Amino acid sequence: MNKIIQAGGNALLLTAALAVFAACSLGGDLEAWRVKAKGEENGTDNQQPPATSYTVTPDSTTGTTALNFSFSAYVSSLYASDISIASGTGSVTKGTPSGSGTSWMLPVTVNTAGTIHVSINKSGIESGTKTVTVYKGDIVILLNSNPPYGWQYFEGIEEAYTGTKTNIGDMFTFTYSFKSNVFIDKLQVVLIDCDEPDYVWKTLSNYVPVSVNIQPNTVITGSISITATGTAASASFLANRLVIETTAGTSSQPTLTFTAISLVKTKSAITAVGSTLAAQLSWLKNNAASNSSYILTANASESIVPQDLSWSGKDNITVFLQGDYTTRTISLSAQGSMFTVGSGVTLILDNNITLQGRSNNTQALVTVDGTLEMKGNTKITGNTATGSSFTYGGGVYVYGGSFTIRDNASISGNSASSGGGVYVYSSGSFIMRDNASISDNTAPNGGGGVAVISSGSFTMRDNASISGNSASGNNGGGVYLFSSSTTIFRMAGGIVYGSSASSTLRNTAGSGGAALYKDESATAEYGVYSGETFYRSGTLSTSEDTIRVQNGNLYNN
Repeated sequence: MNKIIQAGGNALLLTAALAVFAACSLGGDLEAWRVKAKGEENGTDNQQPPATSYTVTPDSTTGTTALNFSFSAYVSSLYASDISIASGTGSVTKGTPSGSGTSWMLPVTVNTAGTIHVSINKSGIESGTKTVTVYKGDIVILLNSNPPYGWQYFEGIEEAYTGTKTNIGDMFTFTYSFKSNVFIDKLQVVLIDCDEPDYVWKTLSNYVPVSVNIQPNTVITGSISITATGTAASASFLANRLVIETTAGTSSQPTLTFTAISLVKTKSAITAVGSTLAAQLSWLKNNAASNSSYILTANASESIVPQDLSWSGKDNITVFLQGDYTTRTISLSAQGSMFTVGSGVTLILDNNITLQGRSNNTQALVTVDGTLEMKGNTKITGNTATGSSFTYGGGVYVYGGSFTIRDNASISGNSASSGGGVYVYSSGSFIMRDNASISDNTAPNGGGGVAVISSGSFTMRDNASISGNSASGNNGGGVYLFSSSTTIFRMAGGIVYGSSASSTLRNTAGSGGAALYKDESATAEYGVYSGETFYRSGTLSTSEDTIRVQNGNLYNN
């Protein structure tokens, strides 16, 4: 028993000695030793929690405007003074961060594209430097202005950027932001491209006007930023005119203070690979990517098989087809549409290209579910779509997509059951402008020149003309409208020739409406455009006589 007590006493003496030693090693703080001992007893060492980690990435790899921070844990605040940025091969000017929780954003202005070194000097957040690559687009426009109520045209930008030209197919992002505190119903911005040397104003290809529709009399406060994209249709001085439309609410006229208006080049067009057009089309089919534009050049006239310009899972693809230094004729070597333009794809027929159809074809020469544009002196001609059944569109069949013909482009010498030149169907849209023409096409069942059916729309502007077309067995030698109250024909310029015109110009119809046939349910009107807004002056009806509209006025002669 004494031995056991002695052993216990030695244990107590040893424990006390260790306590004294630990207290001494901790600077005499016995309580600190007890806390540490308690922590070890509970399986912890009472150390500080690990630092919050984070990643930082640019918001864009084409034109960086911000750095995005993602944290592994909640961050209650983050100030510009907390973030240090050192220049590497690139440099930026930082703004004021915003965000909450695990996601924060730091606006930056890229001075030089390249690498920068980012670190955060804040307690609880990991130290060290992270290297980030930032990107800078080629700024073509940078404006600061206060547009008044109504339409405002910014001109003279060309002088400031003389020598800064785009290349055909270059892709751009247009961004604007503004601050206001006014009643406003609508804000619309249209970016316009000027082609040399004739200085004809044109909207960018693929460019959808920026539009903000707001509840009437809503007070807009703070800052709003909106982005839209477009593709340069030609080598030109870009965006010589910026058009801004604002529509006031009933309480006051708006005054908008713009804080930034810029156009940034995001990607250059890619030249397709191949010595022939057929080879280039084959390369394109295998290599096309979303948000890209491609240039195909015919170096000689040649024949090709029908081409399907559509890519599953890909979008915003623009294809430019042009001749080299002289007109090249592309013929169709088999039945079908030479080009079927799928949704999300834009085909632009540029200068020096003629598409030649077949005399015994079964389909329109071009079928459009995406977007088609004809410009320069391009032509679609010589396609007879008859076959064993009813055919739609000899030259172009627009099925839910959009088609614009402009400059001096033409559609002539084509045939189909309906819509000898162009057939527009199922909410498809067709625009003729500048000096574009549709002539000498035939359709025995209506719409020798143009047939618009089932909620399709057709707009004529400028000096566009429709002449010499025939609907021998039905109505509408020039234009045929049928089937729905949402089938719309608008004339803001141009001429559709009637039966009294010269033999080479007159449109003819076997059952009436040499110039225009309008079903009772369809809508036909004339007027003027202000920017992209149509203002109706009056309505049109079935007519044997020539219809000419100029400056919003109607002339039947």
